[in-house]
Amino acid sequence: MKVTNNINLDPWFVTGFSDAEGCFNVSVSKRTKSTVGYVVQARFIIELQLRDIDLLLKIQSFFGGVGTITKDSTKNVCRFSIVSIKDINNFIIPHFVEYPLQSAKSIDFSLWLQIINLLNDRKHLTLEGIKQIVSLKSILNFGLSENLNLEFPNLEISERPNYNPDNRILNPNWINGFVEGDGSFFITIKKLNNLVVAFFSITLNIREKLLLTKIQEFFTGKGNIYITSPNVVQWKVFKLTDLISICHHFDSYSLCGLKLKKYEIWKEILPLIENKSYLDPKSLIKINSLNAKLKELS
Repeated sequence: MKVTNNINLDPWFVTGFSDAEGCFNVSVSKRTKSTVGYVVQARFIIELQLRDIDLLLKIQSFFGGVGTITKDSTKNVCRFSIVSIKDINNFIIPHFVEYPLQSAKSIDFSLWLQIINLLNDRKHLTLEGIKQIVSLKSILNFGLSENLNLEFPNLEISERPNYNPDNRILNPNWINGFVEGDGSFFITIKKLNNLVVAFFSITLNIREKLLLTKIQEFFTGKGNIYITSPNVVQWKVFKLTDLISICHHFDSYSLCGLKLKKYEIWKEILPLIENKSYLDPKSLIKINSLNAKLKELS
């Protein structure tokens, strides 16, 4: 697939987006022809909706055009993958070392990096090295498959480090990258009285509650954080003056993918809410039309 010219994505935007959508993946597969009976492959992956493929092309360009982008029309997704160890060493690792991940995904990156170092040292060509890799993989992402658990029943399981974000203020471009992936701009219209309410939210796994607190602090304490289920935490902003203030950030630091289109439609509705234009039938028709466009992009 043709790579677009590098549009100078901010490095922190790329890190923030990777915190939301990136995956540091390792596969261990049986291979009878291999010296030790197994092959190991590390990957850096970002998978998005097919209509956001232009953003993937921009990220591929940011990383020097390496890797591949594939499309799956059946699942309506596109995937950017880097599997070459050379490219991982030359592009992926230096980037995330200089512009570190801020979410719990930073733990996955550190584990993945240990596996990459074992591959660089050719430890995967020994059974002991394979065991080290599988042990690290056991606490990476979703852990081991049932087959790998059966293959390595007496494996010494590593302990996953705890996620403890530092106290440094988040970079504004990181905020945009993360919101590009995990942020949500939406509108509700109450049928009873046609009251229109706007929301901005980020919903994460409960283990990311400390990160949500940092994001809330970046936006000077606006909104509230809710634990919506045992495993889900959400930061939600619905006060109109707070939403307008948040718009100042996104106007200064622009989103650049599908989320930008959503934001522009959502932002157009805010002054109509502020002026209570929804009380006028013609204005309400316009709000409903804009909201329909917003839903189409979801």
